[in-house]
Amino acid sequence: MQSLNPSPEFIVVLGDSLSHYTLSLSKEGEVDPVQNKFLVRQSHIEVTDLLSIHFPNTQIVQVLGNNDGYANYKKPTEREAAQFYDFLFELWRPFTPISSSFYDGGYYTTHTKDFFLVVLNTNFFSVRNEESKDGREQLNWLDEQLEHDQQTIVLLHIPPGFEMFNWGEQTWHSSFAESFIRIIQKHQDHIRLILGGHYHNGGFQLIPGTSLGVLLHNSLSGIFFNNPGFRKYTYTPDSLDFSEYSLDLLDSSPNWKYSYAYSEFFGTLSLEEALEVEQEEVFDQFIAKSFGFSEPNELMWKVATNDTQN
Repeated sequence: MQSLNPSPEFIVVLGDSLSHYTLSLSKEGEVDPVQNKFLVRQSHIEVTDLLSIHFPNTQIVQVLGNNDGYANYKKPTEREAAQFYDFLFELWRPFTPISSSFYDGGYYTTHTKDFFLVVLNTNFFSVRNEESKDGREQLNWLDEQLEHDQQTIVLLHIPPGFEMFNWGEQTWHSSFAESFIRIIQKHQDHIRLILGGHYHNGGFQLIPGTSLGVLLHNSLSGIFFNNPGFRKYTYTPDSLDFSEYSLDLLDSSPNWKYSYAYSEFFGTLSLEEALEVEQEEVFDQFIAKSFGFSEPNELMWKVATNDTQN
């Protein structure tokens, strides 16, 4: 990343900074809860320190993923919440402005030179948790934050729709997903991007009734047999593009290499526009390339278009 640009304007970390193994230790009884909290906090510190050391002049924006707390997918207990959110607020604040809403549940707004960023905590929406007023309050907050005409990027970890894991199970409670879609439809004119993670592979998930999609990103971890990857975004007032770089783990001497650019497939078209005019073969190639596989998979297409019923 440094060789491409030693001082990018900002870096986005889309969640799950912690090792999956760290959380499994406490689950298996190999560490006690106090040690687990120490491991979680220390992991956040080390990730933030590494980014700030290698990119000292860059704004760093981090998102909470399902592996980033004291238990997988779970928000901290009421007793733990204040200390946990205060710890992350103080750790991340030197590298980006953070709104006070962070203390309500790890979601916040910040801004760059050209964009207003809305950072969600999608653990509240996950079907792995009970449907609660906390999720509804965050969505009401999202609606309020988008009541402006600033160019906006929405950041999240778990996208709505259907899982690439567990063979197409739903990711969010239906009421939360439906509310999110209505909010995005309402404010779509000034939303420039929606960026997501979670699946460890690239791709996209379309937002019905809009020209937007959640652009998904490869992880730096290869734990799910994916090649690690990251993206470099470039933008002007009239155009936006990204280039993907990946590390082939099957190579005897792996090096980071350029993989593809969005514009190579679709030029300046949005995902919705591209669907209308491009041949399906082009999308097959894009999906295969972004997921890191040589051949497209039927489930990939269904997940991307939220069509797991057929």
